[in-house]
Amino acid sequence: MVVRRKPKSVDEFISGSPNGINVRPLDTELQQLRAEIQHLKMASHGVEEIQHIAPDHLHPLSVASGLGQPRKYFNPAGMERLEVSIRHKGIQEPLLIRNAEGGLQIVSGERRWRCAVNLQLATVPCLVREFSDDEALEIALVANLMREDLNPIEETDNLIGLIELKLGQPRDGIPGLLIHLKNARQRDSLDDDKSRLITQIDEVLAAFSITLDTFVSNRLPLLNLPPVLLDAVRQGTIEFSKAQLIARLPDNLQASTLELAIQEDLTKDALKEHLRQVKSQPKDNPEALPLREKIHSTYQKLRSKKTWKQLEQNTALKKRMEKLEAEMQRILEHLSD
Repeated sequence: MVVRRKPKSVDEFISGSPNGINVRPLDTELQQLRAEIQHLKMASHGVEEIQHIAPDHLHPLSVASGLGQPRKYFNPAGMERLEVSIRHKGIQEPLLIRNAEGGLQIVSGERRWRCAVNLQLATVPCLVREFSDDEALEIALVANLMREDLNPIEETDNLIGLIELKLGQPRDGIPGLLIHLKNARQRDSLDDDKSRLITQIDEVLAAFSITLDTFVSNRLPLLNLPPVLLDAVRQGTIEFSKAQLIARLPDNLQASTLELAIQEDLTKDALKEHLRQVKSQPKDNPEALPLREKIHSTYQKLRSKKTWKQLEQNTALKKRMEKLEAEMQRILEHLSD
């Protein structure tokens, strides 16, 4: 049986001091958090006890606001390496679990849990603690920010998530609020409410060695990538630096170039060369584009709602499209022979 103790406040968990007053540099912050996790790992007796729980009794983190585990993508190659390690050495670090309405939820350790499910392990080591929704999500966000393979988009998303929790304001409004506050401070037009908000935001960002001005100038613009590229970076299917290169292309060429870069695992130099070839084609001569881009561009135009509605209403054109689709299927079958 687990003896439950009152958990630290989230500010104390993260900053090491009540009310989060003493915000420390990133290195110290990470050391404090790692020390807390290490304490949890080693506390196998007394008030903290490792439990061995069946994986099917555990669930990913879910909170009332609809938010959940901040990590959305799990790299298949990384998961495979972790599975090999677990198969030979077992799970070395217990999962951090909270009791929640509807069952046990994973605050930290979802990768280990997924691997355990794939390996059909009977049980996994767990530490069960009491966390509120905000505490659990904040701990998950901070733990995610500690990852070595975190890309700039994920880092920006996670920091916005921490600010959202700190201020208690809707996530969609956070970027605009940060820009507004940065500009107000530069104009020296801060009232008491704005000063209070900036102090809270500075506390969050300072723990990761970032200032408000830097975050607004260098981090928020990252979220302006075209949606198809932003999603690919968030999912880990392409590096952020490559997505930035693809974003320089016209909108109608981005999706096909993204697909090419992923499928052929293009290096950054190879991608740059491909972009040079595409950009060297005359803009007023679509026929000069590579066949791949021409096909994709035509497909994008055909699948628009307006065009597709017209096709559905024209029997002759619809039959031509059906013949075209059948011919494409034959080409694919020929290629697979």
